[in-house]
Amino acid sequence: MPQCTDDKDCNCNTECDGIIEREDIDGSCCDNLKCCKPCADTLQCTSRNGTCQASCEENENATDTACCNGLQCCEMPLCTDDTDCNCETKCDGVIEGEERAGSCCDNLKCCKPCTGVCGGNFTELIGSFSSTNYPCNYSINQDCFYSISVPVGYTITLTFTTFFLEGADFDFVDVCI
Repeated sequence: MPQCTDDKDCNCNTECDGIIEREDIDGSCCDNLKCCKPCADTLQCTSRNGTCQASCEENENATDTACCNGLQCCEMPLCTDDTDCNCETKCDGVIEGEERAGSCCDNLKCCKPCTGVCGGNFTELIGSFSSTNYPCNYSINQDCFYSISVPVGYTITLTFTTFFLEGADFDFVDVCI
């Protein structure tokens, strides 16, 4: 069998597969065969469920990872937040709203279903809540009260990741201790 003369793994083929392997210029094979090596960046692309293509489709995201022979690594668009999210051109304001903290590639919007919970009691050490209809606009003429209690010795920390009021004099958030 023909052997490559360099010290790295190498397959001797008549042609290298440009999607998964490249020709090693420093390596050589006998009988005019080419020394073909796996493309490391291409393997990284496929391990992340990407495909190597000449150009990415509209619903794919071109990553920084390169592929053999100048091909692009194309991955499906994913929302960057940790909750369920649909990537769409625009969100239906009745049943879903645009998640302001989330993002999708190719200028698509991260759309999430609207919820209808107003107020509640929280006793867990870690938790989260959002206004009625979030990420859609909150409802009018509604007073929502959230009670948070933890055992003695613990501290409550409130972190607002998204905060928007209509600007009217009636809309406010009040934190009472």
